Amino acid sequence: DLVCAYKPNIAFYEGWGSQGLQALKDTVGFIKDRAPEVPVILDCKRADIGNTNKGYVQAAFHAYGVDAITVHPYLGQEVLKPFLDQKDKGIIVLCRTFNPGAGEFQDRHLFLTEEECQELFLMRRPANVRAKFPTTPSLCPYTSTLLTAWQTTGIRAVTAWW
Repeated sequence: DLVCAYKPNIAFYEGWGSQGLQALKDTVGFIKDRAPEVPVILDCKRADIGNTNKGYVQAAFHAYGVDAITVHPYLGQEVLKPFLDQKDKGIIVLCRTFNPGAGEFQDRHLFLTEEECQELFLMRRPANVRAKFPTTPSLCPYTSTLLTAWQTTGIRAVTAWW
């Protein structure tokens, strides 16, 4: 009752090869058995071109059974589509990190039009997603900024957490 989400980092599992990936699957299964109401977020910061993302989607949501995945937006909106097409799954879009060198790229100033801001920061989410993935600033007090993007029935919804 004290956990808002579990977020295993895939790198620590991949480092052990096929045994590590089985351990990830076992970890997710254990969490789902013990705390089925708590979402499991796969921390892997994926995004690539074409069919590669379909493989990432298959692995995360079907092979490992997670509820959400972290992705990076640097290759554009097109590459996020395979993730966003997954109904009732969460996408956490990396937009600001806390590592020491992050400012080299992330502190650059961009000026967006009002229309671009609205497109990027729509504040609507379906009720079923709100129930499983509430947006409360206290959920992630140690995180600078996360953008959480959801796709259901053609509506893109983005919520900023600070």
